[in-house]
Amino acid sequence: MAGSRIAHATLKGPSVVKEIAIGIVLGIAAGSVWKMHHWNEQRKVRAFYDLLDKAGNLLAFHIYDKDMHLRRREGEKDSHVNAKVVTHIERKRL
Repeated sequence: MAGSRIAHATLKGPSVVKEIAIGIVLGIAAGSVWKMHHWNEQRKVRAFYDLLDKAGNLLAFHIYDKDMHLRRREGEKDSHVNAKVVTHIERKRL
């Protein structure tokens, strides 16, 4: 019979070194993707809080400016409350 003379590939067991190398490469790839996702989320959160901080500063300055405008119209001098608001705004900008 001709079928018994056909050469077949012999099956080998798993290569331990090859399996370890593949595991390390896949682990590093997955870790890198996760870390890039984490950095992107951190950037978004940092940008949100920076924007929130700027909006708070602008709101405090707007309230101060509106109060000063009303006081000038009424002929009053600046109060110590306005000085505290300005000091708070200057501290936040630093």
